Amino acid sequence: MKFAHIFQDHLTKDGFPQHWVDSAISYRQLKKCIKRVEEELTALGLDADTLTALLKSVEKGTTSSTHEEEENKPFEYRLSRASSSAPSPPTATLNTPPSRRPRSSSSPQFVPHLLFAVDERTGQPLDARLAPETKAYLHELAVRQGLTDVRVLDTSATTASAASSRTSSTSPSWRNGTDAAPAIRMVSVPLHSDTLFFAQLWRELSGLASLQAAEQSELFSAVAALRDKVAKVADPARGGGKLLGKKLAMHKSDLPVWQRIFASYVEREVFFATGEVEHGARGYEEARRRFEGWVADLKREGLPATRGFKRKESADALALFVALNRRLLANLLFMDLNRAATAKILKKFDKRTALGARPGYDVGALLARDVTQAVCAAVAQELLPAVPQLTDWLCPVCYAVAYRPIRLRCKHLFCIRCVVVMQRTRTARCPLCRETCVLEADTSTIDWELGRWLKMYFPKEVHAKHKDNLRQNSVEEYGEEYIDKCVVM
Repeated sequence: MKFAHIFQDHLTKDGFPQHWVDSAISYRQLKKCIKRVEEELTALGLDADTLTALLKSVEKGTTSSTHEEEENKPFEYRLSRASSSAPSPPTATLNTPPSRRPRSSSSPQFVPHLLFAVDERTGQPLDARLAPETKAYLHELAVRQGLTDVRVLDTSATTASAASSRTSSTSPSWRNGTDAAPAIRMVSVPLHSDTLFFAQLWRELSGLASLQAAEQSELFSAVAALRDKVAKVADPARGGGKLLGKKLAMHKSDLPVWQRIFASYVEREVFFATGEVEHGARGYEEARRRFEGWVADLKREGLPATRGFKRKESADALALFVALNRRLLANLLFMDLNRAATAKILKKFDKRTALGARPGYDVGALLARDVTQAVCAAVAQELLPAVPQLTDWLCPVCYAVAYRPIRLRCKHLFCIRCVVVMQRTRTARCPLCRETCVLEADTSTIDWELGRWLKMYFPKEVHAKHKDNLRQNSVEEYGEEYIDKCVVM
């Protein structure tokens, strides 16, 4: 199946919002523009076969460096960026029609220029393979653009000379080293259809950039709203959790459930890999596979069904979080499709015209995958911290919760027992930063407020650590034979 059909099938069958589909690359319209470029070049005697033959003659005639090939190229196709001093456009919204969305100021328009090498003295093209009419046209352009004052009046003589040079040599004599190389000037060949092609492509890429900016703003708002919901249902104090002596009564807090949900989500690394071997952004298929694996993990725990939570608001918040990730996946697929469509259409442009425009058109910079990255960063920095994870509050020595945490002068945090053990062994330096501050610690450096906070958010782990400390103290006092039970002799 051709790419145009595949692209259209994805747009119509993958459930994208209609305003997304309206902003997609119009692949078929751009193909029609390429057809008009091809026809205009053929009318000038500069069809793809002719231009390809010119480039091949340079490759055969030069056997040294690539730099020399660039200097000897009979023509060049450049894409220059048009500077704009206009003020920044207003921010678009998701409901703004594509035709009225402002162009992105960060993506200046590309203006094409087809340049041919001519002799500075005579204004004649340097390559004899061109048809007489094409050579006369290029010479006339050189005269109009002030590159030469010499006019060729005898076209029949020019035609005979061109035919003679084509039969006698496959490349100009100055390229073979028999004559001195002439001074070269570049004459600009005005084309209309290629300007229309790149103008339309730029408009559509700018529309996609505006769509992505609006989508990012919407997703940021969704993350902020979801953060407030999750913080409310997972906060032990808001959910009825109260410290009653040494025990915590958590009546309606879903904190443990949300801790498992977010821990599983972080472990899956849906959109980005952070390992040493595998790191960076994931493609759509891999991200979708990991996301579906995470959803399967939730279902095994009876989620997102309401019965898995103590509060109904938690089920609603989880549904919003799942929907947010599905929206990110859809955005990832949509932009991958448009990125592929842009690369394909530029490849087709080069194939049909032989102008070589694709290397000068940076598709990656224009369609950078920054929405998924920005939203995932917002999730990691704003949403996930709303539910504290035990891994963020472990003592770096014993890897258990920092029970009765002591904050050293270097600001590093350890549990009280590990600090006491380091002081007994006269370990003066912090295990993390090597600053000499361990022996300074005493009861005044205990962070009591953090200790109460840890007891509220991690009651089971704090209780287990407290029991372990008691056992370790008894072992140190009574020996290794000590057991947790009292024995009546």
